[in-house]
Amino acid sequence: ITYLDQDMFHDIDMHLMFTGIKRGSTDVLKKTIKTDRSYLLKILGTAHRAITKKDLQNFAESVKLGWEHKKRNTPHVIDSEEIKRIDHSLSAKEGVIAHRLCGAGAGGYFLILSKRTLYDPLTLKNSIKIDMCQDGVTAVKI
Repeated sequence: ITYLDQDMFHDIDMHLMFTGIKRGSTDVLKKTIKTDRSYLLKILGTAHRAITKKDLQNFAESVKLGWEHKKRNTPHVIDSEEIKRIDHSLSAKEGVIAHRLCGAGAGGYFLILSKRTLYDPLTLKNSIKIDMCQDGVTAVKI
């Protein structure tokens, strides 16, 4: 186990936003075509290096690249018009530096990274703010 310093995350807010869509991940994963995962491992390596170097820009870019890769290679994860709408809205929202749908996709929660000083979390309907500390992660319902 490697400890990753959390200092980089002091200048951003993280939220989980419920899409309003519940689904069984098993059904979603059955539709997923097995593809070459080496690209995802490269993105993961970039994200890990960004955290160790406290490089928020490259970390956020890794989150974005992973989400774009997921949408391209498993398009059924964004079959829902509501998920497409939320994705587009978050992409256009000032202050949001990266976002992605968590888990298998097709519903559940978006992870949202935003600049702390530029984004009002109260505008996120159905969101849960995530806070990190040395003792672990806490969530605060907004």
